[in-house]
Parts: sequence; C-alpha cells; structure tokens
Amino acid sequence: AFYRYQLNLHIFLIHYEGRISIWKPSSKDPEIPFVCTRVLKGHKHGVTGITQLPDGKLVSASYDRTVKMWDIFAPKTTTRTIVIHNNAGNTI
Repeated sequence: AFYRYQLNLHIFLIHYEGRISIWKPSSKDPEIPFVCTRVLKGHKHGVTGITQLPDGKLVSASYDRTVKMWDIFAPKTTTRTIVIHNNAGNTI
C-alpha cells in the first residue's frame, strides 16, 4: 500500500515486514521516475496504515499493536511509540 503526500510529492510505501519506505521523484533518469530516499524500521509486524500530519510527521499503525510517530525531516529520524492494548490500533 502507499500514501502520497501532495505537497512534496513523496510516496510512502508500507510493507508487511514492518518497514516504511520513502520515495521521491527523480529528475536524473526518466527511466527511474522515483528513488527511495529512506527506509524507516521500528515496527515488529506488518504496517497496516499510515498518514501524514500537517507538520510533516508520519503516523503509522501496525499488527504489533503500536502506533508510531516519525519525524522524517529531522537529520536523524526520531520516533515516538504508543502501545495499543486492544485491536483498535490496526488502522489509522
């Protein structure tokens, strides 16, 4: 699944392995329209949903019953984790 952030044309791919990859348009090679710029790791199970907040941070939910907030524009990606104690945390 993917989510496209309209303002900066990033595409966020969520993976069953618990990763989120961030892609941006490539202006160097027309054969490769997007390049992966970053891979976020932190979920222990598949990512089930993702959204981007107005300030640019990502929020993701996972089958591992956590919701994570990612500051993807910081020099070093930082996260904040919320543990969900029931099945309500599977989607955003």
